[in-house]
Amino acid sequence: TITAFTNDSFVQGDYIKSQTQDATYYDGYGFYGSLVTMNPLSGYLLKVGNNGSFNYVSGSLASFIMNDVDQDLYYKEYEFNGSIRASVNIDNVNIDENDILYAYSNGDLRGKVSPVEFPLTGDLVFSLMVYGNNSNNEKLDFELYDNETGKYYTLKEELFFNKDMIIGDAYNTFDFNGLPILPSEIELLPAYPNPFNPITNISF
Repeated sequence: TITAFTNDSFVQGDYIKSQTQDATYYDGYGFYGSLVTMNPLSGYLLKVGNNGSFNYVSGSLASFIMNDVDQDLYYKEYEFNGSIRASVNIDNVNIDENDILYAYSNGDLRGKVSPVEFPLTGDLVFSLMVYGNNSNNEKLDFELYDNETGKYYTLKEELFFNKDMIIGDAYNTFDFNGLPILPSEIELLPAYPNPFNPITNISF
């Protein structure tokens, strides 16, 4: 982990975010999240448990680890953001680092991210930033894109957007689950072989 600040008073759960990325402090590791680098010309929100002064490390910009910055500009349509640390569980779907978790509200894209391994557990975690205007009816719906099959899966859980929301962490992720896949129709095929002796197969 690259040290972000010359400060030894960070505690578990301390949090920093920009408009598009965030990171949470974990004891024994440091900051983990989607925040990659800190730009001295950008603004950040810092939530800490202890008082103290913070300074960039001498000679370089502060930096965090994690995944690439998404260059899409949809987030600029919204005034506020929040963060969700999530995992996704879908029967017969193997989650990997090429999958994408999407958030929508009323059909509008409100966030997307691929998972990255959390080094302290080895689990893949989605560090999802979501965006909104903090109105009364910003229900968030979610879906997963499975890169291996090219399929999209609707997820059961729904959340309501609140500015500066922080849901879950890398140890205790918010769990998304796939909706059960129901057949649109049933078809019973002829038995084979027919006539049969001593067994037959019936496909449906």
